[in-house]
Amino acid sequence: MNKVLLGKTILGIFALMSILAGCSTAKDVKPTAASSKETTAEAVSLKRTVKPTELNGELATLTAEASNLEVEKGTSLPVWTFNNSVPGPQIRIKKGKTVNITVKNQLTVPISLHIHGYPVPFKMDGVPGITQNAIAPGKSFTYTFKATVPGTYWYHSHQDSVNQVDKGLYGSFIVEDELVKADRDYTLMLDEWMSSSPEHGHEGMKNMNMDMSMHGMDHSSSETDANGQHKQSASTPSGHDMSMYDLYTINGQTINSSQPLQVTQGGTVRLRLINAGYLSHSLHLHGHRYRIIATDGNPASDPKWVKDNLLSIAPGERVDIEFQALSSELL
Repeated sequence: MNKVLLGKTILGIFALMSILAGCSTAKDVKPTAASSKETTAEAVSLKRTVKPTELNGELATLTAEASNLEVEKGTSLPVWTFNNSVPGPQIRIKKGKTVNITVKNQLTVPISLHIHGYPVPFKMDGVPGITQNAIAPGKSFTYTFKATVPGTYWYHSHQDSVNQVDKGLYGSFIVEDELVKADRDYTLMLDEWMSSSPEHGHEGMKNMNMDMSMHGMDHSSSETDANGQHKQSASTPSGHDMSMYDLYTINGQTINSSQPLQVTQGGTVRLRLINAGYLSHSLHLHGHRYRIIATDGNPASDPKWVKDNLLSIAPGERVDIEFQALSSELL
């Protein structure tokens, strides 16, 4: 699957719909548990995601909750979110600072938080049953560690991760290095979705299960060839029908709902590319040469300039590229 990377990039802006509660009188009959559950289900069915925000990693709060993501006009998908957005908020922090991320669970299932590929203390790794107990519905947990390694990373739930990540419980985690500068710095998270399913809505999502493991998303041993191009295997998790995916998004939006990246002509642009899906994605930077400056958070040694080459990104992988903008809008 090839995509024109900068034909249009994806930034969706949606208003969060208000749910107004009616006033009741003293004579009103108290709602039953069944009616309360129906009211909650109706509220979730009406809820819409908002544009992802940016949080300071020194004191960040992520709330897991159900919502609906409009990936393009007329197409909405039931999702699980952090802070009612897919991707969740970008968490940024400067190297050397202490990270404090509190995760609150407003879903009906347990969750956790794992910073993919980042060195953290054992008890902060977010693997239920190994490093911690899962965060139960209605509970919270605070992850704290020092940001010692700069680079591009991402976070996701590690409880039933193959399903919960597929439903939208993920976001980007950036540790800034003050020595590395760019005029524009954009993060693009790639994913794929099913436009239809035998089971619809959030109940169908709760019952859906995919038999595959997260080890296919670990690409820490990635390499580049002599031209600076990334080399990888095109493996997919076993036992999983990849043909069911028919919608492809960047930052939660399809190409039909995208907006161009605004840059300064002649300026240096850094793109942080993160594949949160289970398919490899091949991208093309139209009309510009670029170089790969980091893979999986690790700086590249002597990166080479290339042009008109497809850049393939495997599941779970991060690739940072740099280029000089030839115009003020990338079309």
